Amino acid sequence: MFPSPKWLLALTLFAASASSCWLSQTILTEQLVDGGDDSTDTVTDGLTDPAPEGHWEWQVVDTPTEHQLTGVWGSSNTDVYAVGKSATILHFDGDVWSLMEYPVGAPAGSLGDVTGSPEGDEVYAVGTDGLFIAFDGDTWFAPPEDTGTTENLHDICRISENEMYAVGDEGTFIAFDGYFWDQINSGTDRNLLSAWCRPGSDVWAVGHLNYSGMSTTVLRFDGAVQLVDHPVGHFMYAVGGAGSVVRIAGMYEESQEVGPYFSLHTWGGGGWEENTNNEAFILGMFIVDNADLTTWLVGFTEENEGGIKHPIIYRYPSTVLDEDPLIVEYTDETEVTLRAVWADDSQDNGRVFAVGDAGAIVVGSYIMDY
Repeated sequence: MFPSPKWLLALTLFAASASSCWLSQTILTEQLVDGGDDSTDTVTDGLTDPAPEGHWEWQVVDTPTEHQLTGVWGSSNTDVYAVGKSATILHFDGDVWSLMEYPVGAPAGSLGDVTGSPEGDEVYAVGTDGLFIAFDGDTWFAPPEDTGTTENLHDICRISENEMYAVGDEGTFIAFDGYFWDQINSGTDRNLLSAWCRPGSDVWAVGHLNYSGMSTTVLRFDGAVQLVDHPVGHFMYAVGGAGSVVRIAGMYEESQEVGPYFSLHTWGGGGWEENTNNEAFILGMFIVDNADLTTWLVGFTEENEGGIKHPIIYRYPSTVLDEDPLIVEYTDETEVTLRAVWADDSQDNGRVFAVGDAGAIVVGSYIMDY
C-alpha cells in the first residue's frame, strides 16, 4: 500500500476561453445574459421537468481556471473533483470551486480522469505519459507505485481500494491490486478512451483509432478480455452502466453529406438495443443507479457544417431532452465542448456536473416543487 494514512489517485477537440455566456433551451426563446459581475447565471424552464413534482435549474459556473477539463467525479454533490490539462485539479465543497495544489514531485502532465472512494477520503487521477496521482483527504501526492506505461491514460474506474482499472492509448489496459499496477493484454491497439467498472463482475472499455473511421472497439474484462461485437462503426467515446445494464455512446455517419450522429445502445446480454440517436457529438456519459437508469450525455453540436460548436447536455430517458438537448451557448461565439459528466443519485436534491473546454462547468440542480 502507499505510505500514507489513506491514499488514492484525455482527447482533445477544441479549446477556447469564455467569459460572457448565456444558457438556453433549443425549444425556448428564453435566454439569460451575464450581467458582467461574478454572479452565477441561472435559467429555469418547466419543459425540462423530468417529473411533475420538480424542475431542473441550470447554472453556468464561474471557475478559477481556463484550462480544458476532461474528468469529473464526486462522492456527493457537495464534494466534487474536476481535472484537466496543465495539471489542473478543482474541488467543489458545495458552495465554491477552488484550485487544489498539484503534488510536489509529480510530473506536471495533463489529467484525463478522476475517481475515488464513496466516502471521498481517497481520490485518484490519471493522465499523460502514464501519470497517476492520489489524494488522501488532505494532500495530493505521487505514489511510488509506477503504472508501468508511458502511454496517455484517459479514464480510470474503481471497484474497491484494492481494485482499480485504467485505460489509455494503444490499447493500454492496466489493473491495480492495492500494491502494484499490472498490464492486461487488451487484444487491440485502439486508443481506449472510457472505462466502467461493475463491482464484483466485470470491466468494460471502449475506444477507436484517432485517425481512421470504422475502427471502434468494445472490450469486456472478467478475468480475460473479450472483444464484444457492437453496432457503432466510426468513433467510440463513452461507456457506463448500473446494475446489469451497460450502455455505450458512439458516432457514425450515414455518408459524407449526412451526419454525424451519436447513438446510445444498451447491452442486453446477447446483443445491443439502440435507445436513441441524434445529430451531435457525445464525449461523456454517466448513468445514475436509479429506477429509470437516468443516463446523462454531454458533448457538442454544430449550428451547421463547419459552424460554431455549442456544448450540449442530453438526458435519457426524458420526455423532452430525447429530441431537444439543453444547449449552452456563448455570446462571443467561442467554441466550447463539454467532455465529462457526473451526477449524484439523490432523489430530492440531485445535481449534475458537466465540465469541458476553457474551464467550463455547467451544474444542473433538481428542485422539488412543494
